[in-house]
Amino acid sequence: MENISTALREEAISLGLCKKWTEEWQDNTGTDALIDKFKRGLDFCIKHDWPTTEAIKRMFPTLDLVRNGVYVDQRLDFIDGNELHHGTYVLMGKCTGTLRFAPWTAATVYLRHDTHVSIEAGENAVIFVHLYDNSGLDGELPADAKVRVLDRRGRKRIL
Repeated sequence: MENISTALREEAISLGLCKKWTEEWQDNTGTDALIDKFKRGLDFCIKHDWPTTEAIKRMFPTLDLVRNGVYVDQRLDFIDGNELHHGTYVLMGKCTGTLRFAPWTAATVYLRHDTHVSIEAGENAVIFVHLYDNSGLDGELPADAKVRVLDRRGRKRIL
């Protein structure tokens, strides 16, 4: 993993990674830590459209990505809240399917590229969805759930 970590670090620096993150990035960062770093630095990654979906699929095993709430070019069907335990989810490439959130769930979902999903949420669930690129969202929501959508132009609306 050291080679992947070093390569990603150097690419990020070339894109303008700030000094604080550069100093904190260890060359031996493991898979889970790299995926966590990607999620915590998602604004930087989105701004630079980096790393590419192809690079992510090449560098990281699908099971590691899924375990950490990152999905690339996948068909998704979360049946209940039991599988949704990360709080923050990143769907990239051409993901499709349905995300079903249990009652009282709080989550943040980032939809990128050509991802199109439906979101269903139980009563009193609060889901924040960030739309980027050509992504799309359909919401079938009970009255007691709230899904707040932030589109790529920065306008908020409640479905």
